[in-house]
Amino acid sequence: MNHTEILTARLTSSELVDSTVYPFTVYLIEVEAHGYSPTVTRRRYSEWRNFYTKLQMKYSTVLTHVFPPKVYIGNLEPLVVQERKSQLSHILDNILHHPEMCHDQIVLSFLLPDIYSDSQDQWQLRLPTPSSAQLHIYEDDDD
Repeated sequence: MNHTEILTARLTSSELVDSTVYPFTVYLIEVEAHGYSPTVTRRRYSEWRNFYTKLQMKYSTVLTHVFPPKVYIGNLEPLVVQERKSQLSHILDNILHHPEMCHDQIVLSFLLPDIYSDSQDQWQLRLPTPSSAQLHIYEDDDD
């Protein structure tokens, strides 16, 4: 088993992906891992929820944070996206500060899909082709 060490992982911004089917938000995570070049991983809310659910099954006594609820109406509103980003960031920080979870294969495959290519499909973010999408980047002024 690979024992990659995550040096830092920060949820830095979000992007609104305007696809031809329906728009959605992705959250950008800047990741630095020992022995690898820094990378940015993009994850949708549904991928975060899947990730959190898998971790919670394994670490149910430790991972007790309430996951941000699904928002059906207004989920693309900047205030909703910012609040969700803040909550996801807090969850990520707690996961990375746990001595066991931070090295777990679930965490590594979520944050480093290019390194853990065997698990890439379970988290794969399928972005529309550039001709059918527009990206809008929202960056925090305080980060």
